Amino acid sequence: MSTSKQPSRTSEAKCPYVELEERAAGIYMDLARKFRDDGDLSWFWVGMSMAEKQHALVLAFCASQQLLGDNSPADAKVTRNLSEFFSDLENRAARKDLSVDDAFMIATELESSEINAIYDRLVRPAQGTSHFTRKKIETLGVNHARILVKAARRFGVSAPVLEKLTQLEREGL
Repeated sequence: MSTSKQPSRTSEAKCPYVELEERAAGIYMDLARKFRDDGDLSWFWVGMSMAEKQHALVLAFCASQQLLGDNSPADAKVTRNLSEFFSDLENRAARKDLSVDDAFMIATELESSEINAIYDRLVRPAQGTSHFTRKKIETLGVNHARILVKAARRFGVSAPVLEKLTQLEREGL
């Protein structure tokens, strides 16, 4: 069962992108559960989940403090399209016969989605305390594509999937 469907305190915020970041965390946590027999791979996915959870928390804080300003895409179509995209990823991650290659392809699609650009656009201009600024820098500075490429090599992902990940890294996403 996916944790991405369970309500959380951060999803109570009015910003729909908090929920999407929570869903991203849920997808990675589902992958961690799928690969629980491989401790290293499972912990890798837990780490990716925690990074997305941190995005959700920072974004929820910004929303609650009204720090987002006019940077939030107001287009309901963008939110709806992302929600449908996440539903597809969630369904794929829930497959019983999910391979390591499939998991890394899901991660590639997730990390190349518009949600990361939206997060950056929403959080980067937000101002706050030095602690908030440090957390903001930590969450904006993570290069998930580089992390995925390194992990893909470590966990023996096939050449075609590794190439897609490498392309993602080259594009700076």
